[in-house]
Amino acid sequence: MKYEIAPLADRVVIRPKPPEEVSEGGIIIPEQAQEQTFMGWIVCAGQGVFDKFESSAQLASNDLERSEIEIRTCRPLYKPVHVKVGDFVLFSRYAGVDVTINGEKLVLTKEDGVLAVLRPIEEQETA
Repeated sequence: MKYEIAPLADRVVIRPKPPEEVSEGGIIIPEQAQEQTFMGWIVCAGQGVFDKFESSAQLASNDLERSEIEIRTCRPLYKPVHVKVGDFVLFSRYAGVDVTINGEKLVLTKEDGVLAVLRPIEEQETA
């Protein structure tokens, strides 16, 4: 059975970058000697952690008692997560839980397990 993962609150799902199988010199690295990378791509993220309720008040009149009653409606507000789907991130060695969903190895962690977002630097051409 196939599953879709939907993290709750401030949790994120990371697809780890596979370890290097061939060195820069072209030597094949055996699986036991491959170093685990702590970098990967954000696959999905939760809606954020609860912050507070936003309330809006309305005045309504009650025909029976001819008095005004305040009606409050409350909507939860969340502090959004700072990473977005597709971000390449560096995460903590001990962050979260390793899970396998639909045959794919993923890491499920809280947002604070993400240490940094890695962005490529475009090299400038020198004239």
